[in-house]
Amino acid sequence: MTTIDPEPAAENRLLAALPAADAAGLRPYLEPVELATEQILYRPGDTITAVYFPRTAAVTVLTALADGVLVEAAMVGREGMVGLPAFLGDDVSRALVLCQIPGDTWRMDTEAFRAVVDVTHPLHPRLLRYTAMRLVQVAQIAACNRRHAVVARCATWLVLAADGVGSEAFPITHRFLALVLGVRRATVAVAAAALQRAGLIRYRAGHLVIVDRPGLEAAAGECYRVIRDAFDRLLD
Repeated sequence: MTTIDPEPAAENRLLAALPAADAAGLRPYLEPVELATEQILYRPGDTITAVYFPRTAAVTVLTALADGVLVEAAMVGREGMVGLPAFLGDDVSRALVLCQIPGDTWRMDTEAFRAVVDVTHPLHPRLLRYTAMRLVQVAQIAACNRRHAVVARCATWLVLAADGVGSEAFPITHRFLALVLGVRRATVAVAAAALQRAGLIRYRAGHLVIVDRPGLEAAAGECYRVIRDAFDRLLD
């Protein structure tokens, strides 16, 4: 991890909502770090020694099956926290957690996090609501993977990623998108080409730009709306 110049934590929605005094109290424990593409934060069985509050990065939570297949269970961007099991009392990661879109985060030592963010801290109830939101996200992603075509799933992932990093343009490869969607790279290439022909995205050399956001949301359909509504209802 590369240390970056500290800036206000306003990019992370959980931290931005804190009263000024409580945000200032957390600041000494927050270390600004930059995550690289596919940088691993935790492997299955790792002790969670730090939690992360993404600012411009997006992180994927992957469930590893016995045959080596990886399935995305959740995506975490600036709306949330990476290392949620530590908040819930579990010291061990059950998933492979890695950076999918590079960018900035705040890192906080787990012991300091638990000592500071107790039941009296204003961040505590927000993290409870964030946990509820993550449960909605996991359930909806499972339903989307089971019932919807790859083009719709791809569109859902892209708009969620844009929300997570706060930008309509970000780096992503067909190989990594195939990994998180659980399909072959060729299948992702066909889906991305269909979205590009429709004028919804522009993709070139590993860099994607959302050209028509309303159109991409329409292509994503109900799954994005359910997850987005949960974000807004529970976190705002």
